Amino acid sequence: MTKDNHDVSHVDPMEWNEAHVQHWISWAVREFNLVGVNQTGFNITGKELCEMQHSNFVQKVPHDKGDVFWTHLELLRKCKFVGECAVLINQLFWSCLFLVPLS
Repeated sequence: MTKDNHDVSHVDPMEWNEAHVQHWISWAVREFNLVGVNQTGFNITGKELCEMQHSNFVQKVPHDKGDVFWTHLELLRKCKFVGECAVLINQLFWSCLFLVPLS
């Protein structure tokens, strides 16, 4: 994610406000080439995002091949710091996309 006034890379996702979540979902749609995402369905706080169940998530992100984006969210929840997860997320994304094992 780029540094700007909505930068969330240093903040625990549980502390995100609606603007942070919107910034993150906009970034993710571009980064993961997601289609059919109901971005208005993400007018929620970071706490609500982190408490979201998989069944609710797939309604908002219906074309998440291999649950890659869901896994990204899971990592955010567990790491609580975007920067800690960035390398792992990229490795996971490309490994899932090309079915290459993580080293």
